[in-house]
Amino acid sequence: MTPDLLNFKKGWMSKLDEKGEWKRHWFVLTDAGLRYYRDSNAEEVTGFVVLGTSSAGTGTQSLSSLLLSAH
Repeated sequence: MTPDLLNFKKGWMSKLDEKGEWKRHWFVLTDAGLRYYRDSNAEEVTGFVVLGTSSAGTGTQSLSSLLLSAH
């Protein structure tokens, strides 16, 4: 089955970084997980969260750093 790209949720949220500071990122929720980008025009994924498991990452981030605050 091909996912319907128009039904994915997108928007700005803040993420707690490794320095304890909230940084604003563009998030995209898909059937594969939650991806986040530096801004809404960025093509390179900054990080991701695989939903349904405890996996997350960008290579350097842990699940505990993925506390989100919606805007």
